Amino acid sequence: MKTEVMNKTIEEYNRYRKPEIIAELLKNKPLTIRFSGVFCKSCAPNEYFEDFRLMLGEGLGKSFYIKKIYDKKDNYEVIFDEAKGV
Repeated sequence: MKTEVMNKTIEEYNRYRKPEIIAELLKNKPLTIRFSGVFCKSCAPNEYFEDFRLMLGEGLGKSFYIKKIYDKKDNYEVIFDEAKGV
């Protein structure tokens, strides 16, 4: 995965959502992003993950899906994977 595009996506995502939510790259393989901030107390945190998924797809010109969400109480770790054959 292109690190430059990934960093730009995270930077843009955080620019419009920080401090309510902050995205941070944990791992490239599998692509794991930590989401932290006060949004963790909201009733629909998945909407934030979907926004990131769409931005990532636009930046890389590929489709992604959310493979797994881990609720860590004060943050979420979300694994994204490329959608094959889409």
